Amino acid sequence: MKKSNIKLFSLLFAAFTMTATMVSCGNDDNKSNPETNNGDNSEVHINSVVSRSDLSVWGLIESVEAEDPMYDAQEKIEIIKGYISVNDSKVAYDSLYIYSPVMGTGKFDMNTKTGTMNILSANLQTFEARLSGSISEKQFVIQIPSYKGGTTITSHIGKDNIYTLNTYADNARNYFQPKSYATANEKMVIILNTNQETANIYFTSQSTPSWGTHVFTNISAVHQSDSYQISGEGSAIITSSRTGELNTYLVSINATFKDGKITGEISVPSVMGGITIHLNPEDFDTVINNGN
Repeated sequence: MKKSNIKLFSLLFAAFTMTATMVSCGNDDNKSNPETNNGDNSEVHINSVVSRSDLSVWGLIESVEAEDPMYDAQEKIEIIKGYISVNDSKVAYDSLYIYSPVMGTGKFDMNTKTGTMNILSANLQTFEARLSGSISEKQFVIQIPSYKGGTTITSHIGKDNIYTLNTYADNARNYFQPKSYATANEKMVIILNTNQETANIYFTSQSTPSWGTHVFTNISAVHQSDSYQISGEGSAIITSSRTGELNTYLVSINATFKDGKITGEISVPSVMGGITIHLNPEDFDTVINNGN
């Protein structure tokens, strides 16, 4: 996904949370300031936030028109409860906001379980959506009936399956210096299907330039004495630096997963004559300190 897209999603989410922040700025003595005048002598006043929950989640995204699911390791959910006043009447609100670098942003009414998702594909579009789930169930489910034949986002609460890694890249044709674009604290979703010895992996590169969104589904994950050897092919959606178009490429991964850490390589053979993304390389600190 293009960096500009991610930045746009960030701006949209910031707009949502700015509204929530404004709500939280009511005076302690409950003398609220007018926000708008509706033209019928009724004034909407900002009051205070009663509670706020910031949740770390990871998302499983499934669409009828998509052959494989996608995973989002960097979703964020915020739930805000509070009240506003209209004239002398208080009106409670209970809202859920979601930010997803893969899907976009959304806002939902926790009472009616309805809301909208703003999704950026060729352009920014808004879709009606439904919400279910709860914090106690450790997941929220968003259904978007009119997007890609029907799309479901299952947002799992907690940091299980989300792993941090450092990366840098090499190029077979030396279009750039070896060990370039070192990027720290990237996120990867790794789901081990231990009974079948397979794994699903989702990774969105945060380097500049970005190496795209990578999805590996049901690839080999062979259990060894204290680790898993992970290998297989997948696909990556990468933005062309020349045209700005999104292109899909065959990619492969060969890595070891041990003690919550993945080390190895992702190979992208059809981009720039061959790109290798190194996952948690041993010399990463030296490389990034040298400014690569």
